[in-house]
Amino acid sequence: EFGSGESAASTFIKFFSKERMRISRRSLPGLPKLPWCFGSDERNTVIVDTPGPGIAPFHCMFAHSKLHPNRVCYVPLGNPLSSSHIICPKYQPLPIRNGDRLICHEWIFELRITPTENLHESSLTILTDAGESFKVPFEGCHIGAGNRSRHMDNQPCFPQAKFALKHRLRDISPVHAAFWYQASANRWTLVDHSPHSMGCLIQMRPCHAYPLSHGLRLLMGQCVLEVMMGDKTDD
Repeated sequence: EFGSGESAASTFIKFFSKERMRISRRSLPGLPKLPWCFGSDERNTVIVDTPGPGIAPFHCMFAHSKLHPNRVCYVPLGNPLSSSHIICPKYQPLPIRNGDRLICHEWIFELRITPTENLHESSLTILTDAGESFKVPFEGCHIGAGNRSRHMDNQPCFPQAKFALKHRLRDISPVHAAFWYQASANRWTLVDHSPHSMGCLIQMRPCHAYPLSHGLRLLMGQCVLEVMMGDKTDD
């Protein structure tokens, strides 16, 4: 939509699409150490001048984690007209938190994780924008189109319990996403099974820190950023 190279409508895209330029202190002399602020305002560390809505004046911040000094976090700064999302990696477990919102094309799911009566145990309930709810068994479940899902050859395994979606099924696969419970860590994870490159998105909440890992992709407005971790966290 924004073009690429010299024909790009954005200086940000025009510059970083050339020669696989990276946003790092190694590639950009003069770039300060973390934290970095991204947004459309000229006072940001990195100015993102993509046209149209989607990028706030002060959109997000990259900063060192207070809990893990060798990791970097992405912190959305919040704006009702802008958004940031984690693009769920394919077939890799992604830890989820209470209150996370999962976006699957036309569906929006809110994930509620609550403690149970047992020590170090939690339950997961999936709420939909249509007012439905589904309590996930501890064996896990998957969501998708149709009432039943058949395991295909060479397909990664998925829990048998299903939260069946019966309308708004465009681009929704029979096994779209799966939820697993890791009892030893009292942790729920999400696994993206959808064939679409952005079939599952986690909407990032303003002023919450999200630890980054190598290869993780972020949707910042309408721009896709891929994290490449170097030897030093400010690279």
